[in-house]
Amino acid sequence: MPKAGPYGVNGVPDFICCKAGRFLAIEAKFGYNKPKDLQQERMEEIRAAGGIAVWVNELRLDLLDTLLERLN
Repeated sequence: MPKAGPYGVNGVPDFICCKAGRFLAIEAKFGYNKPKDLQQERMEEIRAAGGIAVWVNELRLDLLDTLLERLN
């Protein structure tokens, strides 16, 4: 995979976590921005492998709260 500058790899979600034994990837966006095609592809790969991948922005934080509660 090509590097995304000195800090990461293109398309990899911003936050990689483990919650209640589940792999969780979170892509954070600002305002009305949505994940780019490569970011969507990476999230689909994570889901296909059995992980959870979501994207959030300040308008969708309630969805993240709900997800985290359900994983408890």
